[in-house]
Amino acid sequence: MTAYKAHEAGELDLQERTILTESNRCFGSGLLNVFDPGIAPTVHDLLLMMIVVSDNLATDVIVDRLTPGVSRRPCTTWDLRGYG
Repeated sequence: MTAYKAHEAGELDLQERTILTESNRCFGSGLLNVFDPGIAPTVHDLLLMMIVVSDNLATDVIVDRLTPGVSRRPCTTWDLRGYG
């Protein structure tokens, strides 16, 4: 939800592509870890992978792409103390 709100605010382009490399690989669930390095999914693609198949690599890339202020905004907005 934070990523889509960032898109609405003009802070995130859903068509922006990210080239995935070996350094993006991570432990956990998902499919992107098994693809060859060099694929370039869009932010929209990564969000779909994150939501539909709970892809940890996609989640890491999206969280890294959002600025700390953007990623903490819901914690502040919803008064989630200790999470932001």
